Amino acid sequence: MADKGNWFLGVAVLVLAARTLLPPGPAAAQDAAWPADAGAMSSGHPSQLMLKAPALLAAGKGEEATFWFYAGQLRYRSYLATHPGVDPTGEPAVFSSLFETIGPDINAYAFGDIPKLAGTIDAVLAWDRRHPDPSLAGNAHETVRQGLEGLRKQILAEAETIRKERAARGLPNR
Repeated sequence: MADKGNWFLGVAVLVLAARTLLPPGPAAAQDAAWPADAGAMSSGHPSQLMLKAPALLAAGKGEEATFWFYAGQLRYRSYLATHPGVDPTGEPAVFSSLFETIGPDINAYAFGDIPKLAGTIDAVLAWDRRHPDPSLAGNAHETVRQGLEGLRKQILAEAETIRKERAARGLPNR
């Protein structure tokens, strides 16, 4: 019986060693690209997600600010596409206001490093897949996701032009 106990102990030690020494798997690596509270915030209202961005940007956490701004946009646009009959003075007006007030500062930061922005968009899309909002199921949400994927492809294709335009306007490129 003692040999069996030693065997289990040996296997346990090997498993722990492997988990600490081996690189993380794809899911763990993806989770690392998300803010620490990404799982908890997945059920938050899209406005809550977008409203996290300004304080994070002011605190020097531009990548995290960009993540929440784009995650909020994805969820808000999906909500509006899934519920086309909502009162235009309600949720659509709130989204528009948030987009117009928060968006310029976040995008001024985010577009300064196109590869990072593309990576953040990938992280947002992966986060959305891992933490789906059941109220957004269906074709409308998939169409909005495809739009964000299209933006990612477009900015990568036009990266050099974006860099030149930013430089001409006095905006930094990182």
